[in-house]
Amino acid sequence: MPRSRKEQVSLEDTPYYHCVARCVRRAFLCGDDPATGNSYEHRRGWIEKRLLFLASVFSIDICAYAVMSNHLHVVLHVGAEKAQSWSTLVLYPFVGNPRENMPDGLPFELSDYLVLVDMTGRIIREDKRGSINASLLPILKRLNIASENWLCIATEFGERTGAVVGAEQSIAHYCGSNKLNRKPRSSYNQLLA
Repeated sequence: MPRSRKEQVSLEDTPYYHCVARCVRRAFLCGDDPATGNSYEHRRGWIEKRLLFLASVFSIDICAYAVMSNHLHVVLHVGAEKAQSWSTLVLYPFVGNPRENMPDGLPFELSDYLVLVDMTGRIIREDKRGSINASLLPILKRLNIASENWLCIATEFGERTGAVVGAEQSIAHYCGSNKLNRKPRSSYNQLLA
């Protein structure tokens, strides 16, 4: 049975870990596939470049790695001290259009941002799954949620919901099956109107 990462990784015991990732269904990661005759060697450079990039943005050092034909080995060192020195993430609020004495935050309204995201989703790669059909109304109009309510939901999600949302019956069932002693908060549902 699989174990969660918090059960597998103990930085108190060792900061070094050997990780393996395998391809499934006899697929080839790189090298020559004898069954099809296809060469996937070009992927080796992609994978090496990605590994080194990820090491540069996380507090993990790569001690060694091997990109094999159908799997990957990586020996990692977790830099816990480096991670502890990082500051916590600051989320900036929407503060409206640029003006004098403007507070710290994103220089536009939430409604403008939602229009931008919606418009971008309608433009990019309409032939691919996930694009937004141009004939659909904007998402908050389809859901009948006021943008002010959505801002409250997005910024106060944990405090208002306890990180569980849905119909009261669904929340009660979830809490029962996960042994959580929590009553659904009906004040949150008012924001969805």
